Amino acid sequence: MLSILFGILAILSQQLAEPSNSLSFSYSLIERIFLLSYSIVFYIIQFIAPFNLSAMHYLPDNNGGFLAWQYYASLPFLLFIIWLIFRNTSSKYRQTGLQKVMVSGFFFFLITISVMLYVPAGFTLTAERYTYIPYIGLFYIAGQWISNIREKQLRLAFFTSKNAVFAMFSVIIIVFSCLTWVRIGVWKNGDVLFTEVIKKNPYIFHGYMVRGNVKRSNGDYQDALKDYNKALEYKPGLVLCLINRGIVKINLNDYKGAMQDCNKAIALKPDFAEAYNNRGYVYYGLGDIKSAILDYNKAILLKPEFADAYNNRGLAYEGLSNMKSAIFDYSQSILLEPNIAKLYNNRGNAYFKTGNVKSAIIDYDKAILLEPEFAETYINRGIANEGLGNLKSAMFDYNKAIQLNPKSTKAYNSRCLLKINTKDISGALNDINIAITLSPDNAEAYSYRGIIKMAIQDYEGSIEDFNFSLKLNPNDNRVYYNRGISRLILKDTNGACDDWKKSMEQGNDAASQMIRQYCY
Repeated sequence: MLSILFGILAILSQQLAEPSNSLSFSYSLIERIFLLSYSIVFYIIQFIAPFNLSAMHYLPDNNGGFLAWQYYASLPFLLFIIWLIFRNTSSKYRQTGLQKVMVSGFFFFLITISVMLYVPAGFTLTAERYTYIPYIGLFYIAGQWISNIREKQLRLAFFTSKNAVFAMFSVIIIVFSCLTWVRIGVWKNGDVLFTEVIKKNPYIFHGYMVRGNVKRSNGDYQDALKDYNKALEYKPGLVLCLINRGIVKINLNDYKGAMQDCNKAIALKPDFAEAYNNRGYVYYGLGDIKSAILDYNKAILLKPEFADAYNNRGLAYEGLSNMKSAIFDYSQSILLEPNIAKLYNNRGNAYFKTGNVKSAIIDYDKAILLEPEFAETYINRGIANEGLGNLKSAMFDYNKAIQLNPKSTKAYNSRCLLKINTKDISGALNDINIAITLSPDNAEAYSYRGIIKMAIQDYEGSIEDFNFSLKLNPNDNRVYYNRGISRLILKDTNGACDDWKKSMEQGNDAASQMIRQYCY
C-alpha cells in the first residue's frame, strides 16, 4: 500500500509541476507494455549492478514510429527471468523453504514496481528512488538465501565455502555504501542534481528546464535564462518554459523579451491563465496599467482561484490610486491563500494609503507572524508606527529590518528620517551615508542628506546634494523647495525664486507662499 501511495504521489506531483507537457500519453498500448517490461528489467539489473545512476531516466523518443531495440527485447528477457525462477524452485529449494521465498519475494517486487510504472510519472520512465519498497522483495530473497547457506541448508557447487559467499556480499555492501555516499553529494541541491542529469542527458529539454527553475528561485537569473534558452532549443513549444523565461526576463528588466515569450505562450495555449497573469505583470512594468488589468481579468476568468492574479491586479489598481478595488483584490487573494505574508503586506500598504493606519498595522503584524524574516514588512510597519507617533516601536522595526537585510536602502532612509525627527542628526547623517553607499543612484537619499546638511547649517553642501538628487529625479517638487531655502539663506534670492517656481509648477502650495513673501 505504501508503494502504491508513493507511486500515485510521484505521478501527481510531476503532472502538477508540468501541466500540458507530459509525455506519458504519447504511446500506444503495445508500446506501454514494452516500456513497462523494460522498466522492470532495468530495476532488476540495477539491483544487481547499479551503474549509470541518475535522478531521471527519461521516456524514449518514438517519433520514428518505433522504440529502440532494447525496449522490445526486454519483454522476452523478463519472461525468461520468470521462467528461470519457476524452473529453479526444485525440490532442493522446497526443502530449504526458498521456493516460497523466491516466488513471494519476486512477485512482491513485480507487483509493487508495476503499480508505479503503469503510468509513467511526467517525463520519467525510470528512477532509482521509486524502488525503495519494491526492492524489499528482492532483498528478502537474498537475505533468506544467505541465511540458508549460513545454516548449511543449501550448498552451492560454485562456492567452496560459505565464507566465500559472505566475503562476496561484504564486498557488495562496501561497494553499495560507497555508491550511496557519492549519490548523497549529487543530491545536495537541485542545481547539483540536475547538472548531473543534464550531463547524462544533454539533449533532453527537461533537465535544463528544471535547473532553470532552481536557479530562478535562487535569484540567479542570468544562468536561469541560459538554461531556459537551451530547453526551448530542444523543445520550442514548451509553454511552461516560455512562461518561466518570461519571468526571468522581467527580473532582468527585459520587458520586450518577456512580452514576446508571454505572447508566444498565449498563442500556443490560449486558456493558460499563468500566461495572461505574467503578461499583465509585463504591462505593469512598462507602465501600461490598464492593459495589465485586462490581462489580470482574463487570468482570473480562466482560473477563479488564482490568488497571484488577484494580488497583481490589486497592485495595478493601487497604481491607479483606486484603493477600494485594490483592497478588495488583496482581500480576495488572502481568502484564497491565507498563509502568504506578502498579501497581508500589500493590503497593509493600501490601508496605510487610505489613512487607515491601524488596519495597516494589523496586516503588517499578520505578515510578520507568517514570515518573521520579512524585512520589507518591518519597514512598512515602522512607517505606520511613526505615523501614529509610536516612535519607539518605529525605531524597533527599522532596526529589525536592517538586522534582517543590512543592504536595504529603504530601511536606512526610513531610520534616517526618524532620527531627524528625534533630533539625532549625527545618527541620521550616518544612516543616510550608508544608504548612499548601498545605492548611489537613489535620488531620495541625496535629498535626505541635503536636509540633514541644512540642519547642521552646511547650506552649500545641502545644495550639492539637492543638485545630485534633481539630476537623478528632476520631478521632485520637495527638493526644489528645499534647495530654494538653502539658496535664500546664502543670499541667492533669484536662484531661490527659480526653485520655488519649479516647485509650485509641480504642485507644491508651500512654494507659492515663499514666492509671495520673497520674490515680489
